[in-house]
Amino acid sequence: MSSSEREEIARAIAKRLIEPEFAALLTAVAPDGTKPVIPALVTDKLADVKEQLDAAGGTGNVVVPFANTIAILVMKRAPVRVRKHLPPVLDGESTMGLFIARIAQDAPNGESVAYQIAGNVVAKAGVRMAVGV
Repeated sequence: MSSSEREEIARAIAKRLIEPEFAALLTAVAPDGTKPVIPALVTDKLADVKEQLDAAGGTGNVVVPFANTIAILVMKRAPVRVRKHLPPVLDGESTMGLFIARIAQDAPNGESVAYQIAGNVVAKAGVRMAVGV
């Protein structure tokens, strides 16, 4: 995503933050108590967003303009633990649009789901939608 597109999304998000209903959708809380917001586009690669998530301390509210809504992905990095059932592996080259569609398919009721993304990192994510951009 170009820096101008990212700035445009960041400005739109900043305007929405004063709305209590929108701010309440940002539920990812970092260990320092902040609620990091990571703007992204549906065309952004999952690996690039994962890098931003890592830079934010492993937890973030990924905000993606999606159709006529805003998708808010509450994401948290978690270590892969040896267990019987590992989460599905997603290619880091996949786009955020594809990731949102996959979450909607795997968790149609909005529950949180886990995926291995671009290596051995598990990202737990749930999608919430805010009306309007």
